[in-house]
Amino acid sequence: MALKVRDPSNKAKTVEVNASNSGAVDEVEELKKKLYTDSVLGCNNRAKYEEDIKSYSGVATLFSVDANNLKYINDTFSHEAGDFLLSVVAKAGMKVWSNHFYRSGGDEFLVYIPDVAQSNDDCDAQTKAFKDELVELNKEKPELPVSAAVGFAYTSSGVDLKALLEEADQAMYEDKRAYKESH
Repeated sequence: MALKVRDPSNKAKTVEVNASNSGAVDEVEELKKKLYTDSVLGCNNRAKYEEDIKSYSGVATLFSVDANNLKYINDTFSHEAGDFLLSVVAKAGMKVWSNHFYRSGGDEFLVYIPDVAQSNDDCDAQTKAFKDELVELNKEKPELPVSAAVGFAYTSSGVDLKALLEEADQAMYEDKRAYKESH
């Protein structure tokens, strides 16, 4: 049996799987893990997000997360320091949202929680837990201004997922503006 898997670069890869060969099945699972995991940060990647939203039921909670200061940190300290910023954001995101946390590109991340329309209080509590975790993880390099802007949106009425993401993005940009005004 041949299994075709599409990787993030949109190239099809064919893996032969023999039902009696458990090693081949393990190889397929390992390939799927590589295709859906950000190779630098270890969190889910955009390809995994795109796969997961295919089963959108009309009920979900979305968070939009954007690392603050990446350009400043890269330009002032180094790209290694910028990688540290991204790794802190990813570690905090995975701790708070586990397998619902995705890197969508660059310094942007998404949280997709299917089939749950959380309350404002729940989303606020998760946002606070995430930002508190950023502070805790940043203790390793306190000279770096590690932070992230967060916005969220949720629906139980079948709102288009693209519209829901735009709402979460707008809330994230408001949080980013507030951060920049206070720093």
